[in-house]
Amino acid sequence: MLDQQYWTEEEHLWILQYLDTSDHAELKRLMQEKFDNNSTINQPDTKAENLLSLIHAKIDAAESTDRPVIINMWKRIMVAAAVLFVISMGVVTYINHTPNKNEAIAAKNRLPVQHDIAPGYDNAILTLSDSSTIMLSSAVNGKIAQQGNINVFKQNGKVTYSGKAGLEHELIYNKVSTSRGNQYQLLLADGSSVWLNAASSIRFPAAFNSKERRVEITGEAYFEVASLYTKGKQKVPFIVKVKTASNKGYDVQVLGTHFNINAYDDESTVRTTLAEGKVKVVKGSQSVLLQSLQQAVLNKENEGLDIFSADVEEAIAWKNGMFEFHDTNLHSIMRQITRWYNVEVRFSDSVSDKLYTGTIRRQASLSQVLKILKLAGVSYSLNDHIVTIETN
Repeated sequence: MLDQQYWTEEEHLWILQYLDTSDHAELKRLMQEKFDNNSTINQPDTKAENLLSLIHAKIDAAESTDRPVIINMWKRIMVAAAVLFVISMGVVTYINHTPNKNEAIAAKNRLPVQHDIAPGYDNAILTLSDSSTIMLSSAVNGKIAQQGNINVFKQNGKVTYSGKAGLEHELIYNKVSTSRGNQYQLLLADGSSVWLNAASSIRFPAAFNSKERRVEITGEAYFEVASLYTKGKQKVPFIVKVKTASNKGYDVQVLGTHFNINAYDDESTVRTTLAEGKVKVVKGSQSVLLQSLQQAVLNKENEGLDIFSADVEEAIAWKNGMFEFHDTNLHSIMRQITRWYNVEVRFSDSVSDKLYTGTIRRQASLSQVLKILKLAGVSYSLNDHIVTIETN
């Protein structure tokens, strides 16, 4: 049985911070009820005890599965948060010190966080056809450039291309690039939407012609492709050329769809995940046709191209502002951390092959994410912008 003496004020406050960066609305609501409740606090809370029982039952069910080693990141965190509600278990001091919501927030804001790093944010560099550049985070809303007959706007945190251009006009190319710690969204002239993850880029025509719509990406991007037809009512193909440093990319021929491409140079594979519609993935003489909820995986080492069932939720979580890990190893998790927080990650020694499952909001600070990993059994140290993962 847990006792209050093991809970420091910093741990109490961090639980509140965690609930701000995770999908545990019920826990957060119950906690807030406690903070706002002026009734006697020494009485057991039946609702909280029931919640704790349900959490334990869910954990026991998860541990009874015969999957490989799985550590649920939320497991210990949810139990810890639930304990805060169970007054009969000794969590009295903190609630006494936090009689209302405003004081809880004030105390949380006073908590010093050393060596913390903020999450990434919306920013990118727009490179125009004359090689001039625009830093999009500092650009004002409204028209920011003109490319031929096409106007370029910044609106609501994204770049939008708008205007009429003849379908046989000469192509004028632009490029949007994100660095580590950034992401951005753009709307192409044909109405297609593109989300760029950190350390990614897309090169594209300011306006397309009637032959094809061809763009080129590096890193990771999510597409929602609009249909475009010629005057003869023929559909204009949309093709994504996937580039990698080792030239292990491929072409994705779009047949009207929503999909994600992960082609980072530090990953061992190039993955196209289809959320909706159809795409054809072509690598040399190899080609595969994807249906919804399938994924094409190119192995960079042997250049084999295969189809698997897709975990779409995990693949596009970044676009929805989340880290989503489903049976994910620590190296893969830390590569995502590296890109989003612009830090260097080092491993002090061999790391176990444990698999982790959990969800964390990308708005969380680095220290919050690392504390969540620590509760899942990951040892680490943080020195400036270097995260060292200890043997676990």
